[in-house]
Amino acid sequence: MIKVIPGEFSFNETDKSTDLVFSSNNAEKKFKLSFPLETAQKIELEIRGLSSDRCGDHHLVTAVACASGMRITSLILSMVKEGWIAARLRLEPQTGSGFYVSSNPTYVSTDVAAAIALAIHISLPIFID
Repeated sequence: MIKVIPGEFSFNETDKSTDLVFSSNNAEKKFKLSFPLETAQKIELEIRGLSSDRCGDHHLVTAVACASGMRITSLILSMVKEGWIAARLRLEPQTGSGFYVSSNPTYVSTDVAAAIALAIHISLPIFID
């Protein structure tokens, strides 16, 4: 897996989508994901630290994980097939949570754009598999 950070958006005039470029930490590798303009605008607000409309959603997700004795530790983006990306949140048990949970991590499949926005909002590491 390669740890990446979200970068800049560029507008794709051909299909009216917006491309978000992710770079690896050493900036040698770049990955591009395309989103509809409206979705890209929401992610860009998160990148700039200006989003407040989804703040409650992000904190609700983390609260549910916490209440289950887990914590969200990272986001993993995987290329399933050409042009199709899957997103999984990695949850790990919280030590001393008082809950009996498996010591193994749990993976939760989720919407790609929502997961990227969540990862940016709560400063989760993002990996590309």
